[in-house]
Amino acid sequence: MKHITQHAACQWTLIFLLLLAGACGGTRPEPGPEPAVVPDTLAVLPPDDNKPKPLPEPVPGPVPEPIPEPVPPGTLLTVMTYNIRYANPGDLLNHWSFRKAAAYNVIRAQLPDVMGTQEVLHSQLQDLREALPGYGYVGVGREDGKTRGEYCALFYRTERFDLLEGATFWLSATPDKPGKGWDAACERVVSWAKLKEKAGGKIFFAFNTHFDHVGSVARRESATLLKEEIRKIAGNAPVIVTGDFNAVATDEPIRLLTGATDPDHLTDTREISPLIEGPRYSFHDFGKVAEAKGRLIDYIFVKNVSVVTRVQVLDRAVTGSYISDHYPVLAVIEL
Repeated sequence: MKHITQHAACQWTLIFLLLLAGACGGTRPEPGPEPAVVPDTLAVLPPDDNKPKPLPEPVPGPVPEPIPEPVPPGTLLTVMTYNIRYANPGDLLNHWSFRKAAAYNVIRAQLPDVMGTQEVLHSQLQDLREALPGYGYVGVGREDGKTRGEYCALFYRTERFDLLEGATFWLSATPDKPGKGWDAACERVVSWAKLKEKAGGKIFFAFNTHFDHVGSVARRESATLLKEEIRKIAGNAPVIVTGDFNAVATDEPIRLLTGATDPDHLTDTREISPLIEGPRYSFHDFGKVAEAKGRLIDYIFVKNVSVVTRVQVLDRAVTGSYISDHYPVLAVIEL
């Protein structure tokens, strides 16, 4: 019995020693693979090719030139000169009272922006103002600077233009007061206006006159004085001149006005217009003057203006009847 017990004790001692040896650095099994690491859900994920890519930063370039403002077109003006023939009782059926309604209709149909009239008595001026309420005017009676005698009334459309200045001077050696000049049979005047276009702001001058029908010296001196006064009053601004000059293109007064060697010269609109319509004469004496003997004595001149698109003498084919002993003359001008 004692022998069995000792034998068992030896066995337990051996087991204990074996266990102690393993705990102190005995052989260990080979380590297995490292366990997989589960990625953190907040970690950066691989890019998704379906998502939009950010746009690249713009590369600075040259500053583009500003787009220039469009150049506004020129101002088109319809201008008329019209010797209406004074209200002479001796004209019988051609008296103003019988033809004024037709005259109004022609003016309304043509709708001139500026209209120079001649031989207008005060009663006729009142008629025109009543019939044409859309027009203002500048002018005085030539005999007293008020209401006596004929006017060279200059009309303008108040809807289109503001009147900045306006006055009348006499064609004589004393232009600032009423009186006859040189060998003239009658007092002769020039009425003028400084006008400003309401829409575009363009400023121009209009002059209107009637040269003497008798005095050749008066017509010559009137041409010289008119040019001088235009230069002093208008300077380099655009100018329109309307009138009955009682002279044809080859006569001295017209040559003095239009001589190209003079820096103050005027230009006949007929000379620069690509289109000229109507007869080549304007005075017809209520149809008594044959076309072959008719004279062109009514003009529209310009200065510091280079574009005229049309000139027309408004004969009976347009007016339908004799609205005066002169045909009105019309021009379309671009300032």
